[in-house]
Amino acid sequence: MRNPSLVSLFALPVPILLFVTFHRMWLVTGNGNPNYIYFQCVAYCVFVSIITIDFIGATVKRDKVRRLVEKGDTVKYITEADKKMESEIKECSPDTSPGENAVSKSSTTEGEVTPEPNVVFL
Repeated sequence: MRNPSLVSLFALPVPILLFVTFHRMWLVTGNGNPNYIYFQCVAYCVFVSIITIDFIGATVKRDKVRRLVEKGDTVKYITEADKKMESEIKECSPDTSPGENAVSKSSTTEGEVTPEPNVVFL
């Protein structure tokens, strides 16, 4: 999961509503169990902790970028990232172009033209 804080944000109403329901069952009607309330509080605390940790992490990243922009070091980091990305693209690129077939390329001479396959890969 890429965004645990987003999942936690949408799951947060569940323990809140269950807490209210189980609290009424336990204290008003007398047929509930305090363990239900305990576990709803634990779930609530876990969800709020995940949201808080993600917020703090995002704030630290934003402040780091702000400091780099103020110092003028962003150009250096951007060029390093571009070089790394270009080297990864070169490593992943195949030797043949998408329309060529590796078998027909090695078996034909320079003057011959082989028909392209009618297969389209999306």
